[in-house]
Amino acid sequence: MVQVRIVLSLFKFGDGWTDCGGTTAGSCQWRIAAIDNFHAKAIVLLIGTNNIQNTPDHIAGMIEKIIQALRDRQPSTQIFVIELFPKGPGPSVYREKNKAVNELLRERLKEETNIRVINLDPGFVDGNGQISRTDLPDYLHFSHIAYEKAFSPLFVLLDEAVRNQARNDSIHCHTI
Repeated sequence: MVQVRIVLSLFKFGDGWTDCGGTTAGSCQWRIAAIDNFHAKAIVLLIGTNNIQNTPDHIAGMIEKIIQALRDRQPSTQIFVIELFPKGPGPSVYREKNKAVNELLRERLKEETNIRVINLDPGFVDGNGQISRTDLPDYLHFSHIAYEKAFSPLFVLLDEAVRNQARNDSIHCHTI
């Protein structure tokens, strides 16, 4: 387990953890205006897995529009784009779609300043292509154990972002 001690002022938009699910890349864009009133040091963006009806190119394009809207409002803020995680009990069209979205985002955003595409998958898919119910009990939503496995490294990255901007300030981290 990674033990990191940093002061975080967090703003969380969207669904997951304690909210009901279903946010899509298209439905979150209205929430972005909420960050106009302060300067964020880091933004964490994890969106797109609920867009199963769209093509990988369309999903990646919507995510890019969100990133541009964030960049327009917070031009110097570090944006961490979290790659989509695998889902489903075994190999499926959804896993392939998420993989394709991740590849598109890595390629399209590789030259962007202050944008990092991050793979936080700790290896949820085993050698047989299966996902353990210990990690994703319904093969979509994370267990508490899976959240810790996947997101502990993110705190290290957020700590780096904070140290690079200002040592004694708190961080405003927005998850959309």
